[in-house]
Amino acid sequence: MKSACSLIMAVAGSLAMATQALAQEVTITYSIKWELQDPVFPGVPNKGEVWATISPEMGTVVPWTTPPGKGQPGKLVAFASSIFDTINVSNSLMGTLQWTVPAAFSVGGIIGVPDGNGGIKGTNSGQVGMPPNPNPILDNPIKLLDLTWTGVVPGNGEIIEFAVSAKSAKVFLDIGTTSPIWVGHNAKIVNGGGSFYYGTPAPSAAVVAGIALAFAARRRR
Repeated sequence: MKSACSLIMAVAGSLAMATQALAQEVTITYSIKWELQDPVFPGVPNKGEVWATISPEMGTVVPWTTPPGKGQPGKLVAFASSIFDTINVSNSLMGTLQWTVPAAFSVGGIIGVPDGNGGIKGTNSGQVGMPPNPNPILDNPIKLLDLTWTGVVPGNGEIIEFAVSAKSAKVFLDIGTTSPIWVGHNAKIVNGGGSFYYGTPAPSAAVVAGIALAFAARRRR
């Protein structure tokens, strides 16, 4: 009797875990990472990247509920696509911004256009799934955009900040049994951003030496 009860409990636990896994919501969280932080000076390019992080982890089984899906179980396998804006939150207009979509995620060549306020609107990053694409990128997190910001006016400790505002976010689920069948699935969007400090550069060594010589000359008088 005890063995039978233990078996029933184990089966029930497995079913509960499977149901919980199927109920998980897929989320894409956006962030911006900058190479330089403390601080960036005028004329010095600061390279940045827009990243998307997918959760739960790859390989998790979730229900395919995006039409025409009707709740079939599918394994989370890859990033699919995203349309998003990169917004100037503060002080972006103190410099210039350039950007490119990584070649593997360029859908129709849509890299976005200036939004008139120091940011980018309408970036479309994505990839074709299996089986048409034999070499999909399976990275997670995954880089969606390369940025370069260069200051053009003097700074005084301002915070340069950009944020991502996504319009759509999709992942691929594999609903195949014997061969891959990848389908698109909508993900919940969690927007984020990134920032760095912008300042006036310290005097060069030559300038410092010149000031020291001038000061010494004045003292000798």
